[in-house]
Amino acid sequence: MLVALASLAIAAPWAEAREAHGCHVTTGADVVPGIPAVRAECHWPTIEPAVVADLVGDVDGQARFVWTLEAESVVRADDEGTWVLQRHALPGLRDREGLVRIERIADGEALEVRWTLEPGPVAADAVAMEANDGVWRVGRATAGERGSCSRSGALRAAPSADVARAVGADPA
Repeated sequence: MLVALASLAIAAPWAEAREAHGCHVTTGADVVPGIPAVRAECHWPTIEPAVVADLVGDVDGQARFVWTLEAESVVRADDEGTWVLQRHALPGLRDREGLVRIERIADGEALEVRWTLEPGPVAADAVAMEANDGVWRVGRATAGERGSCSRSGALRAAPSADVARAVGADPA
Protein backbone atom coordinates (compact mmCIF):
# COMPACT_ATOMS: atom_id res chain seq x y z
CA MET A 1 0.00 0.00 0.00
CA LEU A 2 1.20 3.52 -0.75
CA VAL A 3 0.10 6.31 1.52
CA ALA A 4 1.05 9.80 0.48
CA LEU A 5 0.90 13.01 2.41
CA ALA A 6 1.44 15.81 -0.13
CA SER A 7 1.49 19.53 0.37
CA LEU A 8 -1.21 21.74 -1.05
CA ALA A 9 0.78 24.96 -0.90
CA ILE A 10 4.42 24.16 -0.30
CA ALA A 11 6.97 24.09 -3.08
CA ALA A 12 10.51 22.69 -3.08
CA PRO A 13 13.05 22.57 -1.63
CA TRP A 14 12.44 19.66 0.68
CA ALA A 15 15.27 18.53 2.99
CA GLU A 16 15.91 14.95 4.07
CA ALA A 17 14.65 14.43 7.63
CA ARG A 18 14.54 10.72 8.45
CA GLU A 19 13.39 7.19 7.64
CA ALA A 20 10.93 5.76 10.11
CA HIS A 21 8.21 3.09 10.20
CA GLY A 22 8.40 2.42 6.47
CA CYS A 23 8.25 6.14 5.66
CA HIS A 24 10.71 8.49 3.99
CA VAL A 25 10.20 11.87 5.69
CA THR A 26 11.33 15.26 4.38
CA THR A 27 10.78 18.77 5.70
CA GLY A 28 10.10 22.05 3.93
CA ALA A 29 9.88 25.71 4.78
CA ASP A 30 8.51 26.72 8.19
CA VAL A 31 4.72 26.90 8.35
CA VAL A 32 5.04 29.12 11.39
CA PRO A 33 8.38 30.00 13.00
CA GLY A 34 10.07 26.81 14.19
CA ILE A 35 7.47 24.41 12.72
CA PRO A 36 8.43 23.07 9.28
CA ALA A 37 6.11 21.56 6.72
CA VAL A 38 6.43 17.77 6.62
CA ARG A 39 6.15 15.35 3.70
CA ALA A 40 6.12 11.56 4.02
CA GLU A 41 6.09 8.73 1.52
CA CYS A 42 5.38 5.38 3.12
CA HIS A 43 5.31 1.79 1.90
CA TRP A 44 3.67 -0.77 4.16
CA PRO A 45 3.70 -4.12 2.35
CA THR A 46 1.49 -5.94 4.90
CA ILE A 47 -1.26 -3.32 5.21
CA GLU A 48 -4.26 -3.23 2.87
CA PRO A 49 -5.00 0.23 1.40
CA ALA A 50 -8.60 0.07 2.64
CA VAL A 51 -7.37 0.00 6.27
CA VAL A 52 -5.50 3.29 5.87
CA ALA A 53 -8.20 4.83 3.66
CA ASP A 54 -10.82 4.08 6.33
CA LEU A 55 -8.60 5.67 8.97
CA VAL A 56 -7.60 8.92 7.21
CA GLY A 57 -10.97 9.23 5.49
CA ASP A 58 -12.96 9.21 8.75
CA VAL A 59 -13.55 12.97 8.97
CA ASP A 60 -14.78 12.93 12.56
CA GLY A 61 -12.52 10.13 13.82
CA GLN A 62 -9.08 11.59 13.22
CA ALA A 63 -8.25 11.57 16.93
CA ARG A 64 -7.42 7.89 16.38
CA PHE A 65 -4.16 8.97 14.67
CA VAL A 66 -3.68 12.69 15.36
CA TRP A 67 -2.27 12.54 18.87
CA THR A 68 -2.90 16.22 19.66
CA LEU A 69 -6.59 16.15 18.64
CA GLU A 70 -8.61 16.46 21.83
CA ALA A 71 -12.06 17.17 20.35
CA GLU A 72 -13.68 17.30 16.94
CA SER A 73 -17.22 17.97 15.80
CA VAL A 74 -18.77 18.09 12.36
CA VAL A 75 -20.24 21.55 11.77
CA ARG A 76 -21.50 21.03 8.22
CA ALA A 77 -21.34 18.50 5.40
CA ASP A 78 -22.32 18.88 1.74
CA ASP A 79 -21.08 18.01 -1.77
CA GLU A 80 -18.05 20.30 -1.33
CA GLY A 81 -16.77 18.64 1.82
CA THR A 82 -17.16 18.33 5.55
CA TRP A 83 -16.35 21.16 7.94
CA VAL A 84 -14.96 19.92 11.25
CA LEU A 85 -14.21 22.08 14.28
CA GLN A 86 -10.99 20.69 15.76
CA ARG A 87 -9.40 21.36 19.14
CA HIS A 88 -5.77 20.33 19.65
CA ALA A 89 -4.18 20.04 23.10
CA LEU A 90 -0.43 20.49 23.42
CA PRO A 91 1.34 20.07 26.78
CA GLY A 92 2.29 23.42 28.32
CA LEU A 93 0.40 25.48 25.71
CA ARG A 94 -3.09 26.84 25.30
CA ASP A 95 -5.31 24.60 23.19
CA ARG A 96 -5.47 25.34 19.44
CA GLU A 97 -8.78 25.42 17.59
CA GLY A 98 -9.68 25.67 13.93
CA LEU A 99 -12.39 24.92 11.42
CA VAL A 100 -11.05 22.45 8.86
CA ARG A 101 -12.75 21.66 5.55
CA ILE A 102 -12.11 18.03 4.55
CA GLU A 103 -12.70 16.61 1.06
CA ARG A 104 -12.65 12.90 0.17
CA ILE A 105 -11.91 12.06 -3.47
CA ALA A 106 -12.16 8.37 -4.39
CA ASP A 107 -10.67 6.96 -7.59
CA GLY A 108 -11.13 3.20 -7.73
CA GLU A 109 -9.07 1.73 -4.87
CA ALA A 110 -7.21 5.01 -4.34
CA LEU A 111 -8.39 7.71 -1.95
CA GLU A 112 -7.30 11.30 -1.58
CA VAL A 113 -8.26 13.24 1.54
CA ARG A 114 -7.59 16.99 1.41
CA TRP A 115 -8.01 19.39 4.29
CA THR A 116 -7.78 23.18 4.54
CA LEU A 117 -8.01 25.53 7.51
CA GLU A 118 -10.98 27.86 7.04
CA PRO A 119 -12.16 30.95 8.93
CA GLY A 120 -14.27 29.86 11.87
CA PRO A 121 -15.07 30.21 15.55
CA VAL A 122 -12.48 29.82 18.28
CA ALA A 123 -13.39 29.34 21.96
CA ALA A 124 -12.29 32.06 24.38
CA ASP A 125 -9.98 29.60 26.19
CA ALA A 126 -8.14 28.59 22.99
CA VAL A 127 -5.88 30.10 20.34
CA ALA A 128 -6.71 30.02 16.63
CA MET A 129 -4.67 27.51 14.62
CA GLU A 130 -2.19 29.29 12.36
CA ALA A 131 -1.97 26.53 9.77
CA ASN A 132 -3.52 23.16 9.11
CA ASP A 133 -3.78 21.97 5.52
CA GLY A 134 -2.55 19.10 3.42
CA VAL A 135 -3.54 15.95 1.58
CA TRP A 136 -3.31 12.20 2.16
CA ARG A 137 -3.10 9.93 -0.88
CA VAL A 138 -3.66 6.25 -0.23
CA GLY A 139 -3.44 3.49 -2.80
CA ARG A 140 -1.94 0.17 -3.78
CA ALA A 141 1.84 0.22 -4.16
CA THR A 142 1.67 -1.99 -7.26
CA ALA A 143 -1.43 -2.42 -9.37
CA GLY A 144 -3.15 -5.64 -8.37
CA GLU A 145 -0.71 -6.40 -5.52
CA ARG A 146 -2.65 -7.58 -2.46
CA GLY A 147 -1.57 -6.62 1.03
CA SER A 148 0.58 -3.72 -0.08
CA CYS A 149 -0.24 -0.15 0.86
CA SER A 150 1.55 3.05 -0.06
CA ARG A 151 0.85 6.42 1.45
CA SER A 152 2.28 9.79 0.60
CA GLY A 153 1.52 13.39 1.30
CA ALA A 154 2.51 16.54 3.11
CA LEU A 155 1.04 18.79 5.70
CA ARG A 156 1.33 22.30 7.00
CA ALA A 157 0.30 22.10 10.62
CA ALA A 158 1.60 22.27 14.12
CA PRO A 159 -0.35 19.18 15.30
CA SER A 160 1.12 15.75 14.63
CA ALA A 161 -0.24 12.48 13.31
CA ASP A 162 0.88 8.88 13.69
CA VAL A 163 -0.86 6.90 10.96
CA ALA A 164 1.81 4.16 11.05
CA ARG A 165 1.01 3.30 14.66
CA ALA A 166 -2.76 3.58 14.12
CA VAL A 167 -2.77 0.99 11.30
CA GLY A 168 -0.23 -1.36 12.89
CA ALA A 169 2.73 -0.53 10.63
CA ASP A 170 4.70 0.63 13.70
CA PRO A 171 5.07 -2.15 16.28
CA ALA A 172 5.96 0.26 19.10
